[in-house]
Amino acid sequence: MSNRYQFLKDLLGSKTYLNETEYIIYNVVYTGQVPNDAEINLMFFNANLISRKDANVIISKKLVDKESIVLETFRAFDTDCKGYIDTEDLKNAWKSTLPNLSWEILHNSFRQIAEDDVLDYKAFKIYFLSSIINI
Repeated sequence: MSNRYQFLKDLLGSKTYLNETEYIIYNVVYTGQVPNDAEINLMFFNANLISRKDANVIISKKLVDKESIVLETFRAFDTDCKGYIDTEDLKNAWKSTLPNLSWEILHNSFRQIAEDDVLDYKAFKIYFLSSIINI
């Protein structure tokens, strides 16, 4: 069992309801993000507790949304649906979105993460998510 899941088990045990602080911790451990004030206010508007089941539904939705964002972003680069991003895909995206950024800097950064100048979806997802949630 990973440390973060053991931490949750130690913190929450078999609780079926979470208070605001527990929900925030639960959310951070699973999504890597602190819920904003609007979400907290909505979740705890009429109650001091939320069911763990409801928390799981919300967190699952967030994780699904994150996956769709990754896939959508990948497809924006892989416009010809090859299943990977190569230097030509990167150059096309660069020309249309970041022409003021040095091509050399962008290309060198890409080469650090792309084996043989090719980045498949699995690798893209790892790097993309790590930049969002600081894995």
